[in-house]
Amino acid sequence: MRIICALKEAADKGEVDEELPLKVAYRLWTALWIEDKNTSEESIMQSELDPLLPGGWEKWKYVPPALLPLRPLQ
Repeated sequence: MRIICALKEAADKGEVDEELPLKVAYRLWTALWIEDKNTSEESIMQSELDPLLPGGWEKWKYVPPALLPLRPLQ
């Protein structure tokens, strides 16, 4: 969830495509619930998200909680 929030924040700033957070959420949902992959494993996350993320998984794999904005859902 942190990566999706970080991507949404980046999209709001115009740093990534505005559809990217939704694409990532959909890809992870599909991997977990349809393909029965363990998305808590870093290797699975990397293989699923590397093709989607600008800069790849290594750039986005760790988002500290303190950097996430505290705001209500819209």
